[in-house]
Amino acid sequence: MPLRSSLALLLTLLLAAPGPAAAQFSDLPIQWGATLGFNLASLQSDEVDVSTRTAFSGGLVAQVALPGPVSVQPELLFTQKGGAVATREGSGEVRYGANYIELPVAVRIEGPQIRMVQPHLLGGGFGGIKLFERQTAGGGEIRFPIDTETSFFQRTNAGVLVGLGATLSVGEGRLGLEVRYARGLVDVGQDLDAQDFPLAPFPRDARTETWLFLVRFGL
Repeated sequence: MPLRSSLALLLTLLLAAPGPAAAQFSDLPIQWGATLGFNLASLQSDEVDVSTRTAFSGGLVAQVALPGPVSVQPELLFTQKGGAVATREGSGEVRYGANYIELPVAVRIEGPQIRMVQPHLLGGGFGGIKLFERQTAGGGEIRFPIDTETSFFQRTNAGVLVGLGATLSVGEGRLGLEVRYARGLVDVGQDLDAQDFPLAPFPRDARTETWLFLVRFGL
């Protein structure tokens, strides 16, 4: 699925996502919303130095209230992960990317409200399924796709996350800002017998590492 098509799909979900008003018609302490943002993705490896890449992230989010300031926050996210590996001569790089559908589940703790702003902390874990991969190569600002049938990433991924954010009351609606750190605990690198790009090889011991900057609508 091309990135442009993914953006169009997610914008459709954002427009269709119900906000807190939908929860007013139910006695269940559940609210729904949407989230949109970007991430700084990289890979952890003892074999190869990997730099970050900027990518898109977004999806749907729910909040299930528990007693006190605690709630559970499950999500359905589309995320892009990976990183850039420089060639050994330093003349360019190969950018390895994978797109995932992820299911984060976090425990969220609300802080004291300060006027219209209420901060919160969260921590939990996530699981993900790879949708597709895309590799590009080049130097400087030049990027072009690589034609290869090799799969560098494992099909699944899982890890832990921590984050902090704040919710701003805007009229009858709510707008949230959140930054979080997610670290994969699974070796997502395929055990390849031969690398397609030996001058900038994909790390076989790779684990995902991502900083996410998200805007939440309706929660």
